[in-house]
Amino acid sequence: MARLLPIVLTAIFASIVAADLESCGSADYDPAQYTCYDGTLLCPIVNGDKYLACGNDCYSATKYTCFNGDFLCPFVNGTATQACGDACYNPFKYSCANGQLTPLPSCIGDFGVNEICTNQGCFLLPCCPGLISVADHCRDPCQLVPGSCPMSAS
Repeated sequence: MARLLPIVLTAIFASIVAADLESCGSADYDPAQYTCYDGTLLCPIVNGDKYLACGNDCYSATKYTCFNGDFLCPFVNGTATQACGDACYNPFKYSCANGQLTPLPSCIGDFGVNEICTNQGCFLLPCCPGLISVADHCRDPCQLVPGSCPMSAS
C-alpha cells in the first residue's frame, strides 16, 4: 500500500494541473501565462503584460502598434511611430501620402494647415515667426485685424 500512495498522489496532482490547461490548436496552455488568438496563435503574458496578436506575431502594446492587422511599428523615445508603406515613421518629423514619406517643414507658412492628425491623435506644428495659429491654420495677425498693425510704407 505504501508503494501505491505516491502513484495515486501523482495521478491526482496531474489531473488537477491538466484541468487548468486549455487548448489552442494542437497545443495545451496555461491561460495564466498565455493567450490564444484565432484558435491557433499563443502569445505570452510577461510580467502582467498581455501580448497581443498582429498577424502571426505577438507584441507588447506598450512597445509596438499594429497596423492593418499584420504590420508592427515601434514606440521610439515614447512616441508611437506610424506606418507608411513598408516603413515606420515619426509623425512629428514626417508626413505620409500615398505610401511616400516627406519631411515636415520646420514651420508652417501663411495660411498653411498646421494640424496633423494620426491614429494617435492630433497635434499642431509650429507656425513661422510672426504668424499665429487660428483654427488649424497659420495666419498673419495683421490680416485678421488690419487696424491693429502699423501701415507699411508704400
